[in-house]
Amino acid sequence: MYKVILIDDEPLILKGLTRRVDWTGLGFEIGGTFSDPNDVLDYFQTDFADLALMDIRMPNMSGIELMERIRQCSNCHFIVVSGHSEFAYAQAAIQLGAVDYLLKPVANHVLTAAVITVKQALGKAAESRSMRLQRALFSGGRLAFDEEFLHSLDIYRLPRAFYCCVCADPSFACAVPDCRTVQLFCKNEMYFFLLCCYGDAAPEASEDVLLSEPVFTPSAIFPALEKLRYASYAPFLGYMPRPEAETGPLKNLMASVERAVSGGEDDNGLALVAGTTRLFRANRYPMTYFESLFNSVCSLLREQPLPGHISSDEIVAAYPSLEAAQAYLQSLFSRDRSGDQDERPRNNQQIIRAILSEMQSDYHENLTLKFFASKYYLNMTYLSRLFKSVTNETFVSLLTRIRMENSANLLSSTDLLIEQVSHACGYNDVSYFNRAFKKYFQTTPTAYRAKKRGLPPPDEE
Repeated sequence: MYKVILIDDEPLILKGLTRRVDWTGLGFEIGGTFSDPNDVLDYFQTDFADLALMDIRMPNMSGIELMERIRQCSNCHFIVVSGHSEFAYAQAAIQLGAVDYLLKPVANHVLTAAVITVKQALGKAAESRSMRLQRALFSGGRLAFDEEFLHSLDIYRLPRAFYCCVCADPSFACAVPDCRTVQLFCKNEMYFFLLCCYGDAAPEASEDVLLSEPVFTPSAIFPALEKLRYASYAPFLGYMPRPEAETGPLKNLMASVERAVSGGEDDNGLALVAGTTRLFRANRYPMTYFESLFNSVCSLLREQPLPGHISSDEIVAAYPSLEAAQAYLQSLFSRDRSGDQDERPRNNQQIIRAILSEMQSDYHENLTLKFFASKYYLNMTYLSRLFKSVTNETFVSLLTRIRMENSANLLSSTDLLIEQVSHACGYNDVSYFNRAFKKYFQTTPTAYRAKKRGLPPPDEE
C-alpha cells in the first residue's frame, strides 16, 4: 500500500480530493490532508509519502518552494492540481519531478489516470531496486550500494532503527505501531522485508520470521541483509561454475574419502570432508555437484543407507549453507556405526512424527523450533515450513494448544495451585500463563476450574 498526502489551502477542495479518487482501490492510503505548507514540512520530519497531490499557490509558501523543500528530504512524487495555467509554474513543477500538472476543475478520470501513472512509476522503481538487491546478494559478491538506494525508499532520514526480516508469508505486515514494512524482494519463496521503526517501536522476533539485530544507520542495513540471505539458501545459489569447470578435483576427493573410510581411517576421511567448502569455492562448483558427494559420504558412514537419493534441492532446503551441509557430513564420523540400525528419522514425515511425539510427552520442557532444527540437522526456516505443511499449524500454535489442553485437564482434575499448573505445563511466568490461558479459553484459570466443578464464579477484581 502506497501513501498519499493531499495539500490545498481550500478545505472544500481537500475534502473533495479524498472522495474523488478511489485511493484504496488504487493501492494508496491517505497519510494526511494539509492546508499549510509548514505543516507538510513538519510531517516529512517524522513520516513519509509516496505521492503528494498539491496546489501551486498557497499561503506562507508557494507550491514550487514546497516541492523544493520536500525534495531535499524525500523522493516523493508530485501531482499538481492548480487553477493557474502560467507556463513558468508548470515548467518549474515538471523540473522538480511533478508527474503531471492538472488545471482546475479537473475531471475525475483525468485525476485517476495521473494517479495510476504515479503508481506504475513506483512499481517500476521498486522492481528495479529488487533486481539490484538480488543481483548483489546472490551473485557471490558484496553489496556496494550508496545511501541513495535507501533515500529512494523515503525512509533514509526518518526511522530511529531498521530491522531486516525474512519470512515465508507474502502477506507479512509488522504489527508494531509506528513501524513501516517495505517488501524488498522474494527469492526461493522467502520474502525479504525492511522494517523501519519510529520512536520506541520494536518488532518482536518469532520462529516464523527471521529478524536481524537493530541497526541505526543506513549503511548498516546492507550487511544485515547480507547475513539474512542465508535464509534463502544464497550460499548455495552463489556458486556459479566457470565454463571450464572440471569435476576432476571433486572425483579425486570422493575416491579418497571412500578409500579412507573403507580402510578404517576415519580421521583421514574426516579431514578430507572438512575441505569440501574450500574445494567448492576454489572451483566455483554449483550446488548440483554436491549431490554425489553428499550421498556418497552418507552411504559410506551409515550401516543402513538413506532412503533413496537426496537431491540438491532437498539438501539446499535442509541446510542454510554449504558449511552447514559439510558440518553434517563431518558429524557422521563421530556417530556410533556399530549397530545395524540408525534410529534417526530418515524422511520428513518421520521427523515431524518424532517432533510431535516429543511435544506431547515433554511439553513442560523448554521446546523450541531452534532446538528441533539443531537436533535433526535442519534449517530452522525450512523446518518451520515443513512443520506447517504436515500439521496445518505453526509450531508455536500447536505447542500452545498442547500446553493449554493439559493445563485445562490439570485444573479440572487436580487441586494444584495455579502457579503449579503453570510450571507443570512449561510456563515459568505465572502471569504470562494466566494471559495465555485467558486468550485461549476466554476465561481465567480460576474461573475455568470453578465452572468445571459447578462452583460460583470467583471474584477476580
